[in-house]
Amino acid sequence: MALAANTEPAGVESYCNGTSKFVSQTNEGMMNVRIMSDDAEKEASSFSTSAMRLEELARHEDPYVREKVARNPKTPVETLMQLLEDKAPQVRAGGARNRNTPEHKLRALAKEESAYVRSAVAANPNTPIELLAKMSEDGDAIVRASAARSPSIPVKCLTYLATDGNYGVRWKVAIHTKTPPGVLAQLAYDENSWVRGGVAGNPSMAVLSILEMFAKDTEADVRMGVARNENSPVELLQKLALDEEESVRWSVAMNPKTPTQTLDVLITDNEEWVRRRARRNKRNRELVAE
Repeated sequence: MALAANTEPAGVESYCNGTSKFVSQTNEGMMNVRIMSDDAEKEASSFSTSAMRLEELARHEDPYVREKVARNPKTPVETLMQLLEDKAPQVRAGGARNRNTPEHKLRALAKEESAYVRSAVAANPNTPIELLAKMSEDGDAIVRASAARSPSIPVKCLTYLATDGNYGVRWKVAIHTKTPPGVLAQLAYDENSWVRGGVAGNPSMAVLSILEMFAKDTEADVRMGVARNENSPVELLQKLALDEEESVRWSVAMNPKTPTQTLDVLITDNEEWVRRRARRNKRNRELVAE
């Protein structure tokens, strides 16, 4: 349900006021990628794994297996409650992301020392809005970034986080579909190309002068955003279809608003992955037209 202008959910008033006080911080910990290679991890993640088997895996010696069990929405509530008390922070974080974790547990986990656990709470779609607003002021960038990504975050908190000193947080604001046009316009001049690229690709960005500026940006990340934005005018898409960076041309090739004649040009591109993407886009249109 859309909120009326200047209206915020109850409990949010005390948070996200003024300009972000986080002006200098590293981006360490913003991305945590681990390739899943163990069969037990795959089994622990599967929705088809039986409740009995999940209970067994919850006692596995590998904390990454227990984490997958904690995240699995099929995990029995009793087992989930046990995992929320696990000594390993990544396991508690897995449970913090689980939609079945009750509110009182989320509030307790939001006070944890581990930023990884707190960021998981911010990522949970059931986290109360006023708690999410509070987490927008967390001292760790990974938590603020997680809050900025939430579909439930109040608009005033997005505005607050747009001035964050961490570019990863500002990037989350730049790509959020609820970010106000005025804030997007502000971020359009950000010093970081990821942030500008996020604005360029945001479906809410439709200001022609800004899109034209982005199309001339020296960074490919930014031009890619324009190339995939469905609000970009045909003239810009045609220009970017000839861009020197193949990633930009690929983005034009995948845009559903790219003219058919431009797709025909991209079908003859020097790069196979660009040609393949253009062919797929054109084929999909033909299927819809049938």
